[in-house]
Amino acid sequence: MYEPGKPCHKKILDAFGRDAVISEDGVTIDRRKLGGIVFANKAQMDKLNGILWPHFDEALLTIVEENASVSTLQHGNRNTLIILEAAVLIEQGFVKHCNDVWLTSCSKDEAIQRVVKRNGLSVAEATMRIESQMTIEDRLNFLKTSGFAGSIQHFDTTDVTLEVGLKQVATAFDEYWTKKLRPMCRSVA
Repeated sequence: MYEPGKPCHKKILDAFGRDAVISEDGVTIDRRKLGGIVFANKAQMDKLNGILWPHFDEALLTIVEENASVSTLQHGNRNTLIILEAAVLIEQGFVKHCNDVWLTSCSKDEAIQRVVKRNGLSVAEATMRIESQMTIEDRLNFLKTSGFAGSIQHFDTTDVTLEVGLKQVATAFDEYWTKKLRPMCRSVA
């Protein structure tokens, strides 16, 4: 969405000022600069979300429609699995497209350290990013009180490395998917 020629590139440059967010190459958006603006100011974050989210929603619906039609054409009436990895799944409203939601979390301090390591940010920058997001408690509460009918899986990875936490999720997913497939396989046979 941010790359030159993509739907949001020019809109972001216009909204935040070319000089404020352009990278050294003079073409691409410097996401670190943009992050410094939007994570420090909720109004600026809302402005960015107003640009991005409609395009994300449209892109998601296109992916769902394309995969559903390909699956039906190639395999008859089979189900298609689409996995969304989205930090703002609930805030964006993507949850309306989900049958089940899986959440991973860790303590605030651990999250800050992981963002510092992954993105090369200062502790202050990482803290702003973490604090701009819903807490895991708020996410779980929303899912439980909003009428969301699917299953909710929560994995707290505070006490393990990120790699170990991801392996735990992958193992649980294998079990989950096997259980989901079993009834479908019986109905095909």
